[in-house]
Order: sequence, then structure tokens, then C-alpha cells
Amino acid sequence: MADVSAADRRRSLMILVFAAVGFVALLISGLGIVGLVLDTAVIVEPGMTQLPGVLGTVFAILGFAAVTYPALARRASVGMALLAGIAAAVGYVVGVAVGALISGVDPLRALGVAGGIAVSWPTPVIVVAGVISAAIALAVVRAGPGGARWPWERPEHDEE
Repeated sequence: MADVSAADRRRSLMILVFAAVGFVALLISGLGIVGLVLDTAVIVEPGMTQLPGVLGTVFAILGFAAVTYPALARRASVGMALLAGIAAAVGYVVGVAVGALISGVDPLRALGVAGGIAVSWPTPVIVVAGVISAAIALAVVRAGPGGARWPWERPEHDEE
């Protein structure tokens, strides 16, 4: 990232903040809607506190940002969005395990809960939320500071 200017890094960081907010909104609404349709909770283990879900979300944001920010700074292709979605899902699973351990759950039970999430419906929802958010962010950064324009909006069109 040495060849990236300070202005480009600031712009990438600003776009990342908006993308992360969008990711959280899609994550929470997606998990809520799918959970409602399936009539189940994300964490179905009885006796769990809110901490695993909260830390899962925080770790998902960190995983998302860890992949998305370098991709934004390098103006990578939109294909990097898939990697951002996968990193978010892995972060969520790890965060749930850590949150369960911190809340005092037996380590094997904590791993069981996290493993259950990893192979169940929440993972694709998290991946899709990450892919959508990262793809939009990458499209915005690749459009440049002026944004996308129709051919007739460009200055060279006025000269004809």
C-alpha cells in the first residue's frame, strides 16, 4: 500500500465505514428475517447470554474490514467481495466461540455452538451480507472520486 496516496487511504477508510454500517444492517436484518421464516434462533443453545451473538457480530465486522480495507485501498476487483464475506462468516463463528467461553460456558459446549453455526443457515446469510456490502464498496471506490457518469454527463460530450 506504499504507492497509495493519503487521500486515497482516507477515501477508502470512509467508504469502509459506510460499507461496515451497511454490512451490520444486512447482517442483523438478514439473520432476523431468515430466523423468523425458519422459526429458529441463530444461537439455539439454552442458557446462553447475549455475549456470544454480540462478539460474533464484532468479530464479523473485524473480519469484513480486514479483507475489505486493503481491497479498497488497492482498488481490487469486485471478486474480492467473496473473500470479505467468507472472512466475516469465519469471524462470526470465532466470535461466538469466544463470547461463549467468556460468558462461562464449557469449552466443548462453546465449540459445539460455534460449529453448529458454521454448518447451518447463519453462515450463508453472513457471507451474502458481506459479499453485498463489499461489492458495493469496491464498486464505489473503483468508480473514482467523480462517481459513475452517463456518457452525456462527461465534459468531453459538451465539446461535440
